[in-house]
Amino acid sequence: MTNEEAEKFIAKRLANRSWRLNNLYWIEDEKGVKRKFRLNWAQRAFYTAMWWLNVILKARQLGMSTFIGLFILDRCLFNENQTCGLIDKTDEDAKKKLGRIEFAYDHLDDPDDPATAQLGAAVKQARGLVTNNRRELEWSNGSKVWAGTSLRGGTVQCLWISELGYIAFHDSNRAKEIRDGALNTVHVGNMVVIESTHEGGKYGLNYAMIKLAQEAPKVLTQMDWRFHFLPWWRDPKYVLPLVGPLEIDRELEDYFADLQAREGITLSPEQKHWYAKKIKTQGDAMGKEFPSTPEEALNAVVQGAIYGKLVSKLRRQRRIADFEHNRVAPIYTFWDVGQSDFTAIWLLQMVGLDICALAFYENHSEMPAHYVAKCVEWERKYGMPIHGHYVPHDANNRGPGGKTWVDYAKEAGLTNIHVVPRTPDVWVGINYLRALLPRFFLHLTNCTQEWKRDEMPMPSGVAALESYHTHTEVTEGTIKEMPVHDACSHPCDALRTFAEAHARGMLEGTSTTAKEERVNKRETKTGLRNPYGAGWRPRAKVIR
Repeated sequence: MTNEEAEKFIAKRLANRSWRLNNLYWIEDEKGVKRKFRLNWAQRAFYTAMWWLNVILKARQLGMSTFIGLFILDRCLFNENQTCGLIDKTDEDAKKKLGRIEFAYDHLDDPDDPATAQLGAAVKQARGLVTNNRRELEWSNGSKVWAGTSLRGGTVQCLWISELGYIAFHDSNRAKEIRDGALNTVHVGNMVVIESTHEGGKYGLNYAMIKLAQEAPKVLTQMDWRFHFLPWWRDPKYVLPLVGPLEIDRELEDYFADLQAREGITLSPEQKHWYAKKIKTQGDAMGKEFPSTPEEALNAVVQGAIYGKLVSKLRRQRRIADFEHNRVAPIYTFWDVGQSDFTAIWLLQMVGLDICALAFYENHSEMPAHYVAKCVEWERKYGMPIHGHYVPHDANNRGPGGKTWVDYAKEAGLTNIHVVPRTPDVWVGINYLRALLPRFFLHLTNCTQEWKRDEMPMPSGVAALESYHTHTEVTEGTIKEMPVHDACSHPCDALRTFAEAHARGMLEGTSTTAKEERVNKRETKTGLRNPYGAGWRPRAKVIR
C-alpha cells in the first residue's frame, strides 16, 4: 500500500475521534496487563465537557493520565504539525508517561485484535515515528510530543501539566516557571489540560488555577478555564461488599450525613464500607487522595502541617463560623511586621478560656500608617478602642534612617504598643500556639478572606494556618524539620506573637478576662467561658 492509498484508507475508516479512542489503542493497565482501551466514566465525563483551557481536580486512580496521553497521541497522528508538551513532577515521571504514549503507538497493529490491526498498520505506515529519544516522539507528519519538567519558548498546540498540585507545593519556583513560561507558550485557541490531585491547601499555583476555573463566567471564551471535578464516589470500583451490618464510628456517620445534607451526595452502604476501611490507612490524606467535594480537597491537611490537624478539628467542631463579638471584653492586635515584606495582623478577643479571632488583615510593601488606619477602622467597626498592640521583637530594629518600625507606627498614631521579646527557638513559640489553638473560635467571614498580590491569591488567615508546614533541613549532619518561609508563614508568625505574649504573661493587667488562673468552675458555669452565652455555638452552614 502506497502512502497515498494509506491516507485515503485512514480518512475513510478513521474519521471519528470518539471511535478511534474507544477502539484503536492498546494500554497496559494498573496490573501491567495489555488490554484494549475503553473510556471509563471519568474519562468520558472529561472528554464530553473538554474545553480549550481545562483544570481537573480528581481522586486517585481514575485513569485520567492514560486518557490524556492517548488523546495527545491521537491528536498528533491525525493532525499535521502539532506540537504537544507534557510536564510532570520529575523527569522520570514525564518519561514514563511518554513511554505509555509510545506503547500505544507501537501496538496500533497488534494482531491480538484482528478487527483493528489492519487499520493500525495503515496508521503506522502513514505516520512513521522519526524521533524517539525518551524525551521526544516525532512523527513523519511533523507532529511531536515533548516531555520534561518545564517548558519555555516556542509555541505548543496542546499542553498537558500533570500533578501541578505536587509541583506547586514542593517546588514553588518551578511552579512559577510553569506559570510564566509553559502557559505562555499556548496561544488562544489551543489547548491546556492541568490534571492533578491537590495538596498545599488554599495557596500556590494549583490552588490559583482551581479558583480561576471555579470563578469563570457561565459563558466561557477561549481564554476562560473550565473546572472539572472527579470525586471518588462516582467511581463504581470504590465499593466494598458488606460481611454483616455496617459498623462505622460516629465521626464518619456525621461526615456521611453532612455530605447528604449539604451536597446531596447519597452513598450506598458498600461505598461507606469502602471509605471506612480506606480512611484507616489514608488518615488525613483521604481528603487529598479521595475527596468527596472540591472544598474537601482544598481543606485537606497539608503534608508536614504544623497547625493543620488542629484547624481541621476546629472545623469539625463548628468553631470556624460567623459570630457577634463580645461588647465588654477588650480587643487586641497581634502582628508580624515588615516594611518591604508582608505585614499580618490578627484582632483577638479573650473571654474566659475562649480565644476569639474576630478579624485578620494582611498586605505587602505598605508603611506602618496603612496598618494603623486598619486598626482605626476596626475600632469604629467594633465600637471600642483596641486595648493593646503586640508586635514582635524585630519591630524595634533600626532601619537605614535610624528609626524603628515602632517609631513610625507611633508617628502614625498607634499607641499602647507592646514589643514581645524574641523567643530563641521558633518551635517553643509554635508549641505555645499549638496548645492554645483548641480554644479558638475563628470568624468565618473575617478570617477566610483572600487577597491578591500580582493577581495571585494570597492565603487568608485560616488558610495560612492550615497550609503552614515544615521541610527537612540537613545542617552539619543533623536532620531538622523547619517551618517553610512563604506567604503562609506571616499570618502564622503574627498569631505566634500572641502565643508568646500570652506565655510571658504580657496580657496580665490589661484584661481580667485574660487572667485564666482566676477563671474557676463557678464562672464557667455562668457562661463566662463562652463569650456568647451558655449553649452558643457558631452556625454550621457555609463552613469553608
